Amino acid sequence: MARQFLKANSDGAYRDPHSMAGIGGVCLSLWLWRLDNSVVQILFEYDQTNGFDYVPNGFAPGDLIRSYFVSGAQWSDKWNPPAATGAWHHYFFIIPGTGEGVPPPVRNQVWLDNVQQTLTVNSAVNGAGTIAASAPFTVLCRRVGGVNSLFSSGIIAELAMWSSHTMITAPAQFVRQLAAGCNPLRVRTTECIMYVPFYGVDSPEPDYHFGGRQFTLTGTPTAVRHPPTVRAMVNFQD
Repeated sequence: MARQFLKANSDGAYRDPHSMAGIGGVCLSLWLWRLDNSVVQILFEYDQTNGFDYVPNGFAPGDLIRSYFVSGAQWSDKWNPPAATGAWHHYFFIIPGTGEGVPPPVRNQVWLDNVQQTLTVNSAVNGAGTIAASAPFTVLCRRVGGVNSLFSSGIIAELAMWSSHTMITAPAQFVRQLAAGCNPLRVRTTECIMYVPFYGVDSPEPDYHFGGRQFTLTGTPTAVRHPPTVRAMVNFQD
């Protein structure tokens, strides 16, 4: 199963503040079925001072990924979103932080269905900050700080996060595995820091990596079918 979130219902999910101290950069994987491509929405956000966010179609005609370095400073990039809604797509994001060489050699990266996207700089700052130690991490939901805005409509499954220098500097093989449906718990297992598949059974949605990063649901998100080609924990047979 997966979770369907509707903007009209103010559906969302959020993780209460949880330490991410010591993380040099983030790799984030998820499956998303977009229900609309309207502007002014948000899919995930972590801290607006030293964090990151992803805004689908937030700066038309492109999607936007942002890395916050200090208050008011950011590195943000745009790319063209999927042309149509109503289909599963695999997304993989790299959001480097201090110690990962930003700017070059490594900057924000976005992979869509195992294809690295060409990013256009939207706002560039010469530097990177330490990812905030503790902040709310929101998914398909409110902005941080409790401001209920920029909701999205979509179905989400298999959300996972890593703190991995190896994945940041040489992501292709790992993206290929995840886009092919590999379960995140079998990818760089020791560097995985969160796995919330959004099975649609429990509330809060549990973190099956046992990192304590379960997500509290808001609104009335419903359970729907899981991506059919994805090897979730529930369909492991070998």
